[in-house]
Amino acid sequence: MEKLFSALALSALILVPSYSIVTVQTHSSLQSRLSETSDQAEAAPSIQNLGTGLSEAEAVQVAEDLQARIARKYEPTYSLDRFKFEFEHEETKNGFVGIDVSVNVEMTLKRDPSQSPYAKGMEKGKAALTEEAEKEAAQEKIDDFLEESESYLDKPSNSWLLYHIRIPEAEFRGTSPGRDLTAGNSRLNYELFYREDVREDEKILSPAEPAAPLNESEAESDGIETVREAASKASRP
Repeated sequence: MEKLFSALALSALILVPSYSIVTVQTHSSLQSRLSETSDQAEAAPSIQNLGTGLSEAEAVQVAEDLQARIARKYEPTYSLDRFKFEFEHEETKNGFVGIDVSVNVEMTLKRDPSQSPYAKGMEKGKAALTEEAEKEAAQEKIDDFLEESESYLDKPSNSWLLYHIRIPEAEFRGTSPGRDLTAGNSRLNYELFYREDVREDEKILSPAEPAAPLNESEAESDGIETVREAASKASRP
């Protein structure tokens, strides 16, 4: 499961306080390629290769892939800007080379929180209530959610998404048949994983599913349940 580490505190996402990142020099090729993939990107993406064996072209390719993936998931609910990519912690194991990829991005909530599936679920849950005390408790819960959520509207938040790529060692070392690391059109084949850093020397990897829009299928039912719980407490003697 992909985890988003951010200062945002909205429902349906597990979020924690944001971190800072040092701005690094932008590669001109990354700037020219990635600026075409997001009309909302005002600042050119930057890339930092911290001692891995990836070529610049390969790092650019992975960065392009990840930026497109993140945009597909979070836009237009959020606008995305100031992408930064860090490649580090290369390790070889069982015939594969693994590399951690950390993506820092400035995310800005653009959707009115009242139009979110969670808020609509809360309103639906309130409409099903009959007792006045329950309705008042439900409305208080809705107001609290909107007040908190609206404080993030149109305010940039520094966010991290953590990944890991795994590449066959023969391909990575350039020893597979036909592999030319200098070819500009040579595409790196890799597996993508979500990464959770448990400790400095321990991480949990899970296979990344195909790129898709943000899944909010359970948000409405979560909103309904939140209101029901508030109403239940209000109706107790």
